[in-house]
Amino acid sequence: LMQGVIKNECVEGPKGQNIVYCN
Repeated sequence: LMQGVIKNECVEGPKGQNIVYCN
């Protein structure tokens, strides 16, 4: 998972991929 992401906040993954990282 991505570090430095606020808990329970979701961010889009690499451009062109339908991925969302939720921490």
